[in-house]
Amino acid sequence: MISFDAEPNTKVVAPIDTDKWISLTALNRMRRTDPSKVENMWHNQYTILESWFGENSEYSMLQHVGFQGFLLSLLLKGPFLKILLSGAILAAFLVFLPVIEYVTNRLLVSGFLWMQWPTWARFVHAALPLKLFLAQYSWKVLEQGFGHVEHIIRERIIEWECQMLEQCVPVTVGPGSEPPAVLTAAIKEPQIDETLISDLINDEEDERVDELVSSIVKTDEDDDDDEDDEDDDDD
Repeated sequence: MISFDAEPNTKVVAPIDTDKWISLTALNRMRRTDPSKVENMWHNQYTILESWFGENSEYSMLQHVGFQGFLLSLLLKGPFLKILLSGAILAAFLVFLPVIEYVTNRLLVSGFLWMQWPTWARFVHAALPLKLFLAQYSWKVLEQGFGHVEHIIRERIIEWECQMLEQCVPVTVGPGSEPPAVLTAAIKEPQIDETLISDLINDEEDERVDELVSSIVKTDEDDDDDEDDEDDDDD
């Protein structure tokens, strides 16, 4: 069991009927950065990701975060953030394209650049394998820069999501707690067979009818006995 010391005035969560608590912020950050460790928190006894963060689960915490939480979850799911960031970079490039063209033209005709010709001319006339290597290296540098920017934005979105969960998820245990609707739903009420109830009622009614009939028969027999006694007395 991996435990985290929660900060004061922060929310902690645990499966029902257990005392293995973890702060809500730490749990959400873990499921975003390393989901494989979440199930091991309780020795794989509970399906935490599916139950607490699944879209179709009635116990999901995401039902409390509203539309803003849905947007944040969508950005953190799959390639949506990368696609959005790529689109933003492309849009910025198109917006600033006139400025980029002007700066590039000024640089290509500048005397400072051509004064450095002996330095970079060898790269221009280099062999094709070297040019491919330089192109590959430049692409890796750009990819690393893109990944670094994506990581910074992703960490910020995760922080926003943690803050939203901290604010929106209701407290169900302790002071200021609310009725735990989703937890109450987990306690399944016993099902009553209506057919069995009707059979029991019919059986009770049959017993009452039998008692009433026997009582009537007994009363008639008593009356007959009384009449026979009276006839004997008259004789």
